[in-house]
Amino acid sequence: MEHPAYSRLYTFYDQDWGNWCCQYLPLLQMVFHQLPTPSRVLDIACGTGALAAIMSEMGHCVTGIDLSPEMIWCACSKNIPGAAFEVQDMTKLNVNGKYDLAVNTFDAFNYMLEREDVDWFFKNVFEKLKPESFLIFDFNTENLYTYYHKGEILRDINGVKFKQHRSYNKEKNLAVTIFEFPDGEIEKHFQRAYSLEDIKEMYESTGFKLENAFGGFDFESYTKNSLRCICVLRKPGPKFDEKRSKRKIWIHE
Repeated sequence: MEHPAYSRLYTFYDQDWGNWCCQYLPLLQMVFHQLPTPSRVLDIACGTGALAAIMSEMGHCVTGIDLSPEMIWCACSKNIPGAAFEVQDMTKLNVNGKYDLAVNTFDAFNYMLEREDVDWFFKNVFEKLKPESFLIFDFNTENLYTYYHKGEILRDINGVKFKQHRSYNKEKNLAVTIFEFPDGEIEKHFQRAYSLEDIKEMYESTGFKLENAFGGFDFESYTKNSLRCICVLRKPGPKFDEKRSKRKIWIHE
């Protein structure tokens, strides 16, 4: 039997992937320094709420959405103070009020397979943000999928052994991950590779301004050779200053 993404994997997610969210701390601290406390944060494709928990501990109010009911169930079960979670498609946001920050992390962006999805994502997020607020998101580039997304990984999490098969079709620009569980059931994940150049026109046409783009969690500058891109976009306010916008958010001072 074939299962949708994260309908089986959610039970293992925190044990193997959950701590990745700690890598975002330096960037979040830098961005929150420019925002009110507490800030209203929209965590898009929030998964099991690991990053939401960190932002809640920092004193902020978080709304998390995810397409996977199982991931949302897991996030809700943590009873994170100041956080609420709903099952929603990230390209069709239906949330109340305006937010100071939106985040879309750990290659969730790559799950948008069509250009129209990315267009709607930027338009909907822009609409839900306050002036002078931020959108932080990341994606895997073709470099990562070409050089590393191949072969089989044998995983053992809490005594449960399962396989992870990875492949990348360069012509279709499609990365496929298949998890095969001990009972023979499988879970498939499909992702599209992006580059900053691919999406520049889309976020600029929406109105976002690029504050910075990093090539990974060392927070060095993004280049065409980067495996990952971490973007910080700003929604300008009525008094937006182009000179000010060129003083980018930097991690390394």
